[in-house]
Amino acid sequence: MKSAIASTLLTFATGAVARFEALEHLGANSPWFPGRCQGPDVNRISSDVPAKCTVDQAFYVIRHGSRYPDPGAYKEWTDLYKKLQSANYTARGDLSFMRSWKPVLEYPDQQLAMLSPGGYRELYTLGTELRFRYPEFYEYGQPFLLWANDYQRTIDSARLFARGFLGPNSSLADINVVTSSQSSAVGNSLATSDSCPTFKDTSGSGYTQAWDAEYLPRVIHRLNKLIDGGFTLNETDVPKLPYLCGFETQITGRRSPWCNVFEEREILDYEYRQDLRYYYGTGPGAGNNASVQLPILQGIVDVLSRGPGVTAKRANGSESALPSLLVAFTHDNQINELASIMGVFDKQSPLSTTKRDNNRASTVFTHV
Repeated sequence: MKSAIASTLLTFATGAVARFEALEHLGANSPWFPGRCQGPDVNRISSDVPAKCTVDQAFYVIRHGSRYPDPGAYKEWTDLYKKLQSANYTARGDLSFMRSWKPVLEYPDQQLAMLSPGGYRELYTLGTELRFRYPEFYEYGQPFLLWANDYQRTIDSARLFARGFLGPNSSLADINVVTSSQSSAVGNSLATSDSCPTFKDTSGSGYTQAWDAEYLPRVIHRLNKLIDGGFTLNETDVPKLPYLCGFETQITGRRSPWCNVFEEREILDYEYRQDLRYYYGTGPGAGNNASVQLPILQGIVDVLSRGPGVTAKRANGSESALPSLLVAFTHDNQINELASIMGVFDKQSPLSTTKRDNNRASTVFTHV
């Protein structure tokens, strides 16, 4: 029987276990959990290879590895730190650490928005996992072509993935950096939305605020009962804390104390907020936003339809043989757009801002 063509859409994230784990429900702020490359089967399409078939190609579109916060988020961290240090209060229970807490970055000028040590480990591990999964997809001593859009953290992600996949031969990695400013960017960019002047990511504005008004007051009330004195957490402070849980854990390799602050219901409500952000920001609820990924999807389909051993033309006019395992690194928003245009969320009803939809397909943003 003819070999099966496998195209896999992958983001760094998590899977579910029997014991509730806050880190697995933080949306894009979750670290990646090795060994859980596959998320929930939201469309009931098995990923198992059919009997008498083999995989002869695979295409992975991957988010960059875990990173340090961007400058805007880090300013929020330092603002919170100053607020905590300047007030006179006593915190107890799960907030007893709050007085001694400080942001974990040691060299922010060099670290902001770059890959973190947690990201290093994720990428190397993913490279080795895919080498185990597709041992026949690499011929020793041959160059290995990868793609990344023009951000340092995506380029570094490709390099670190290559170290895991190629081992001592990682110098043979050939990273094709796709620049959105190129004249051909609309057809070749991994971030086509960057080249579209009418594209706007609203981050789910309006929808996330409505949900905040629904779930945050009870969280704020509970946490402030653990604080005595001249300090209270407010609606600006509290949404930062689950973010700190995920980021501090993957940056330091130690579980952040912020992860123990929230109850299960509160974390699930925060996770739902992340889904509202993506669903209405760059997903199905954002109108035609996802259509910017049509050139990418068409390119993937074309490559897989032509089968193994094909060549592709680079921006400089030269041609390169494509590997059987094709790997491209980009960002979470682009992956959300791509998943949307592929129809992953077609059966999802518009997400409510007054009641959490526990059966939503869009939990894919956290779990795949």
